[in-house]
Amino acid sequence: MTFASQRREEPSMNARQNRHPADLLADTRAEIKALQKRENDLRRQLVESGDLTGTEWKAQIVNRTQERLDCGAVIKHFGKTALQPFLKMLEFDQVYLKRRKLPAETQQHAASERPEQWGLVSTRRAS
Repeated sequence: MTFASQRREEPSMNARQNRHPADLLADTRAEIKALQKRENDLRRQLVESGDLTGTEWKAQIVNRTQERLDCGAVIKHFGKTALQPFLKMLEFDQVYLKRRKLPAETQQHAASERPEQWGLVSTRRAS
């Protein structure tokens, strides 16, 4: 597991307590990403092995289907004007993280200047 704080020298416990919220947010996002990967790996193991009974927990696999509305397709079919009364605007704050270059770092991190590589948690899109 590689957390954002481990990419450089691992900070001491005291240094971690004094980290800036932006640094802690990057660490947290890295931890969540690692935990999601572990969850997916464990879920796949359960499904593939069929061994669902642990010492403390028993897993149950349930096959479900779900219908979702494809907003883009609906707007394309009916037109935005017809759907305007049903559309609602959501306002929210989005926090992007951009790794800073420390004086000792070289230009090898030039790719981190691209916004798509900033530490934003991306959303999944159905195709």
